[in-house]
Amino acid sequence: MKLNKKILLFSVLFGWCLFSQESAAAQIDEYGGQTSLVIVPLDEEAPRLYEVSDLQFGDQSVTDTKTEHHAVSDLSIKLLDSRQQPTSWRLQVKLDAFKNEAQQTLKAAKLAIGKGTFIDSNVDNEVIGYPVSQLTTAYQPIIQATGKKDYGWITYTIPKEQITLSYGNENQAGEYTATISWQVVNADL
Repeated sequence: MKLNKKILLFSVLFGWCLFSQESAAAQIDEYGGQTSLVIVPLDEEAPRLYEVSDLQFGDQSVTDTKTEHHAVSDLSIKLLDSRQQPTSWRLQVKLDAFKNEAQQTLKAAKLAIGKGTFIDSNVDNEVIGYPVSQLTTAYQPIIQATGKKDYGWITYTIPKEQITLSYGNENQAGEYTATISWQVVNADL
């Protein structure tokens, strides 16, 4: 009798587990792979700068002075302008000094960024890219928008052939780095 009760209890538990797994599987199958998305308008004060790629110039010889070295890859700038009340804005850029591990400055360094192209078709000649002939420690405009509408995602790409770095004589060997700072100015321009 005890054996029959154990078998009955085992059968009930096994059946319960089996059926509960099937119902869970049915829920997974019924809802699996479905997603939903609700898009709400942003009402922010300024466009957002989402991503700016790094600039690399590879290994160069100390004796390659006054030669223009091109960037290893394109410069890509990605912004989001999704404001309900768009106004004019400008993306500005500045460059700190190039320094090596010993904090020695790269002499006569000149970094120039040429004009790029907009990947997105939503800019309609209302967003303008500017070349920067020499980045300095003062902010300079690189992109400007009229603010007549919200533009959504904006991707501005500058080809590596349009980005050059040159430097002067008597520099020490080493890895030189510099910080490039970006700011969005949101005002009627």
